[in-house]
Amino acid sequence: MQSNNNQETLIDLAPYIRAIWKHKWLIVGLLLLSVVVSVALNSREKPSYIVIAHIRVGKVWDNPVGDPNVIAELITKPAFLLRLNERLSKKRNIDVLSQAVAAEKLEAGKGRARYVYLVRLTGRAASPELAQELVKATAEEVIAESNLIFDKAYEAYQKREKELQAKLEQLKPSVANIAPAELYGKHLELQLLTQELGETQINNQSPLKTFRTSLAEEVEPAKQIPSTNIYKLSLMVSATALAIGILVALALEFGWPIVKEATRRN
Repeated sequence: MQSNNNQETLIDLAPYIRAIWKHKWLIVGLLLLSVVVSVALNSREKPSYIVIAHIRVGKVWDNPVGDPNVIAELITKPAFLLRLNERLSKKRNIDVLSQAVAAEKLEAGKGRARYVYLVRLTGRAASPELAQELVKATAEEVIAESNLIFDKAYEAYQKREKELQAKLEQLKPSVANIAPAELYGKHLELQLLTQELGETQINNQSPLKTFRTSLAEEVEPAKQIPSTNIYKLSLMVSATALAIGILVALALEFGWPIVKEATRRN
């Protein structure tokens, strides 16, 4: 019974197999054409290079001077790209520049405790030198803009530190000459001012809590982006061409006569 079913299946497929065999040279021609086109396209593909840099966003008293999420978002905006273009030796079209540079947030922690600890800059160009220049210029612009915010924020804390120091200098001589009844209150005030000044100095000078935006490390050397695998490309294009060739062969064998007959009747 099973052999009869297999025989019927072979009989059903026979017209299609004959149609494919009849138009085999059309299918072979499409396969050869697809291989030639894929090889030609691959040979014309120009090398591309990538450079990566990591930026450590500055903080004042453990508070980031700029939102890393916003920094990563604004890098591809026209306003930033126009300022970036001024730093490049060879000016570029803004649309092209937006495709050549990108920013990515690097996060750590879990759940609500996640935080951005670095911003990764990526630049692509046709040569290692151009890619290197693009990333360095982008990093310089980000650092310059971020540090303007840092200077304004840090200025207030420096001013507060100087005010506390001046107040302490004024208070110390008066404590020596103060009446016994007021001595406790002045000593308490002096102690609180000294404590506040110490906290302010620690936060102002701590390299972990207050620091300017900078490169986390040296800009990495340029790396060539791997080109398309010619074998995989040829295989994919050939498979597509084979499928198209078979469909065309079946259409010519079974569809075209129907079309001609319908045209003749009309």
